[in-house]
Amino acid sequence: MVEKQAALDAIAQLKEQAKSRKFTQKFDLIFSLREFNIKKGDKIDDYLLLPHGTGRTSKFCALVGKELIVDAKKICDTAILVDDFEEWASNPRKIRKLVRSHHYFIAQANIMPQIAKTFGKYLGSVGRMPNPKLGQVIAPNADLKATVTRINKIAILKAKKQPNLHLLIANTEMADEDIWNNIRVVYDKVLADLPKGKQQLRHVFIKLTMSKPIILE
Repeated sequence: MVEKQAALDAIAQLKEQAKSRKFTQKFDLIFSLREFNIKKGDKIDDYLLLPHGTGRTSKFCALVGKELIVDAKKICDTAILVDDFEEWASNPRKIRKLVRSHHYFIAQANIMPQIAKTFGKYLGSVGRMPNPKLGQVIAPNADLKATVTRINKIAILKAKKQPNLHLLIANTEMADEDIWNNIRVVYDKVLADLPKGKQQLRHVFIKLTMSKPIILE
């Protein structure tokens, strides 16, 4: 079990180190696993909502119809109307640049066939196809602002190629207690996702973008 005081001490130590940098650094949580055999099909592919968000301001692109285009232009970094898909389809280089420059794509459900036809192979190849489980496929009358707020709080848990998890949980501008609460929620979720629970957990580390990891457990 990760002890609260040990985590708070590590957070404070890393924040002190971060003062010499001139940018906001991110906190990553790393789980080293054991008795976790990728070759035999062991994997974790899950997500959870962090109570205080990830600390990252993600870039969003909305692929929508006329029902959502006005809100999409106000709320998302990029908004593309279905009527303009044909123009985009003629410029693969432009689509690739779009895909590289955005973290999440939100899709209006009733135009998914058109989205798949125009953007599918580009989004799918880098794992950015709108995921219904994450709330990225929405109805024409959806609350787009609430959708973006929710997705910004999602942490992705993936262990499919190596026996470890590495995920973003906070940034250096967040309160220490908020970072601890995010750690606690992630820790509990990882244990719940492991078939043998704590028995499969070797170590837990925390680190900053530009720091060495500190062991928590």
